[in-house]
Amino acid sequence: MTTEPQRIYWDSCAYISCIEETPGRRDVLWQIVRQAEAGEIVFVASALVIAEVSRLKNSPLSKKEQARKIQEFFENDFIKIRVLDRKTAEDAAEIGRQFGLRGADTVHVATALRAKCHSLQTYDGENGEAKKLLAFDGRIGTPPLKIELPRISDRPRQLRLT
Repeated sequence: MTTEPQRIYWDSCAYISCIEETPGRRDVLWQIVRQAEAGEIVFVASALVIAEVSRLKNSPLSKKEQARKIQEFFENDFIKIRVLDRKTAEDAAEIGRQFGLRGADTVHVATALRAKCHSLQTYDGENGEAKKLLAFDGRIGTPPLKIELPRISDRPRQLRLT
């Protein structure tokens, strides 16, 4: 019997905050990364995330140094990149029509749902804004996708019989 790591989807803002070590976010994000390094969780990400995380907003690094740091982070084995295929794009379009979400957010939700992620973690809407991702916690998908602020996983890994 082996255990399967929990699948977590990080929105682009979580990756940016982690890589640039944003004060007030850094500690929890890096604890989550440590869980991934230990095999307790795996990050699922649409390939779109790589395009969105093209620069760090609050970094003293040069553009070239930022690009290197970002690329190295996404090369970690605990990040599983999903291709944005036609089915995911169609699902994303339907999510946009039904819930009023737009653009990349719809792709992130559709990818997390298709990958059967435990949760989508984001800072998008942390101030209570309507039409931001956090406002849709438990409202999209069957079963409903948990959309939450990044937090350390406290649930045991799922068992998988081999």
